[in-house]
Amino acid sequence: MKFTDYFRLKAITRFIRKNFSTHEVVRQPITLESAALIGIIFNASHYEEMLAAIEYSKKLDGFKKNIKLMGFVNEKKATSSFPFPFFTKSDLNWLKRPNCSQVDTFINVEFDILINLSTEVLPPLEFIAGASKAKFRIGLYTQTKLPHYDFLIQINENPSVEKLISNIENYLK
Repeated sequence: MKFTDYFRLKAITRFIRKNFSTHEVVRQPITLESAALIGIIFNASHYEEMLAAIEYSKKLDGFKKNIKLMGFVNEKKATSSFPFPFFTKSDLNWLKRPNCSQVDTFINVEFDILINLSTEVLPPLEFIAGASKAKFRIGLYTQTKLPHYDFLIQINENPSVEKLISNIENYLK
């Protein structure tokens, strides 16, 4: 990880602790079966990750879950349109914090579960996870993962979105 990215993650951590530690959201573990509203954030720049997020949302939708997606396109402008809300690098401030109305709206939704499907640490997605009013936040464990998750899944060898989804389903039965 680059020094500047490490600095940004530390700054985002301080910002989250200072500004969002007063959320009056009751944190509680929730099973996938009992969850009604699920938010999924992911890196839409990686085609496999984007497809996995869309397929997983369709699968959960089949179980009568209300699913909201938010993708991050790691480019200045999106070169194509997507079937889900997304934001790009041009929507970020110098700390890589998203600064657009659709992200603000997504953060303020009181999800039962928020799932970060990104297999890498991306400051914009970490900000969304930390600022979210979700009751239960899940992500992939990394050494630099910020402390605002309620449940982290560790995958030792070759972490992939498919393995992460499989573990989420296994642990949240």
